[in-house]
Amino acid sequence: MSFEGIQRAIEKLGYSQEYDADYDGHFRFAKEGTEAVMHGADVREAYKVTPGYKLNNPWFEYHEDDGLYYRFQYGGPHMGSEGQIAVKNIIIQYCPAAYYASTEYRNINVQADTWGYYISNGQVEDITCEKDGEFGVTHYYDASGNEITLNRARPGSASAPPMTCSRQKSRENKSRNACLRRENTESSGKLDKTVKISRYYTWRDFP
Repeated sequence: MSFEGIQRAIEKLGYSQEYDADYDGHFRFAKEGTEAVMHGADVREAYKVTPGYKLNNPWFEYHEDDGLYYRFQYGGPHMGSEGQIAVKNIIIQYCPAAYYASTEYRNINVQADTWGYYISNGQVEDITCEKDGEFGVTHYYDASGNEITLNRARPGSASAPPMTCSRQKSRENKSRNACLRRENTESSGKLDKTVKISRYYTWRDFP
């Protein structure tokens, strides 16, 4: 759906596009003209991110020329109405999951405090995730307990909003190191520095 189509639907349904007076924002962004820098021993390179969702086999490739992660699926670029989808920031959040009673539908608990990864500028770091109640925002903290600051896309670049991937927890994912690792192959290309996430379940976009 195009931006114009979304606007028409909003107008038809009578939705407000104004924030409440007490809304304080969902994410913290770096100031204009600055870059947020990851610190800590857990920071490693991430030039290709493979969430592991087997239905459409998506992945992201980092481009140093514009600092964005370009999304691919079904073996090729994931195209939107304005070209290939690209993002500046990726957040992967692990969530407890079970089945709704007597159904085959997944119940993914996005309310629980959990953990995940923040990916930007060709790097990844471990994070913890805490939500302000059922209808509150989710806060993301680095290994030192500081709320993470997201990077802004460069002026003029066609970047989508931050992309957050919600993943189900499983018994197989007892160790973070078992789920996320840097792979170095015989090729010297930077895209061989791959972040692989096993048992990816679903993902959602936040404005």
